[in-house]
Amino acid sequence: MRHVISAILCLWAIASFAQIEDTALVCVVYKAKYVEYEGQAQKEECDQVLNIGQHYSKYFCGQKSATQREALSYLTKCSTGHRKFTIYKNYPQEGKLIYTEFVGSNKFKYEEEMEIIDWQLLEGDSTVAGYRCNKATGTLHGNKWTAWYTLDIPYSDGPWKLSGLPGLIMAASDASGLFTYECIEISTSTNPPLKVNVNLFQQCTPKELQEQRTLYWKDQANYVAQSAGIPHLDMNKATGDMSQKSLKAVFEEEY
Repeated sequence: MRHVISAILCLWAIASFAQIEDTALVCVVYKAKYVEYEGQAQKEECDQVLNIGQHYSKYFCGQKSATQREALSYLTKCSTGHRKFTIYKNYPQEGKLIYTEFVGSNKFKYEEEMEIIDWQLLEGDSTVAGYRCNKATGTLHGNKWTAWYTLDIPYSDGPWKLSGLPGLIMAASDASGLFTYECIEISTSTNPPLKVNVNLFQQCTPKELQEQRTLYWKDQANYVAQSAGIPHLDMNKATGDMSQKSLKAVFEEEY
């Protein structure tokens, strides 16, 4: 009986945490530069927002959310060609995250443990957005990152899935240089609620999501058409267009 009660209390605690509507204490905007596929001549650029609350944080690009009205003055609207994703860190409970992403018109989500990055604190300093920063390196899901963090903003969070340093990560880049983030704005004057929107997304694993992105870049027109219920398209016969290429997707992490 004691074990049953303990299990019920544990489930109740998790459910209660998941129902918390948090409020942003700090709004951070990063300039993200990244590639989507091998051989991409010019990197994509998008302003991405990190809202840090008391219980969890929300990081996103490309989705105009009603909960972000106060932050939209900082957010450059991503074009339709940019990835549209959201990361909820320390949600639905501490140490976990939920990742959602649009691939074509399909909506996917997965939940995973937040990997503890073995950061190596190094000598060296820099200034990012007016804040003095220290240097660190660490590996997340097979990709090595160099990060610059500031002790002046004591939140152990950062762009994308990066976190775990003794201060806010202000800039980061992976070893290949294909993915970079740099803080361009910080605000504590706006406090939007951090509502979670994951109900309409199809459950998957991180590997399955990468497989979907691989299929998308291999044949974008047919992926979008099939996700809308349209039969297979032969673009060459239909339009005489020989320009569509089969591309190989690039990922920030390995699964």
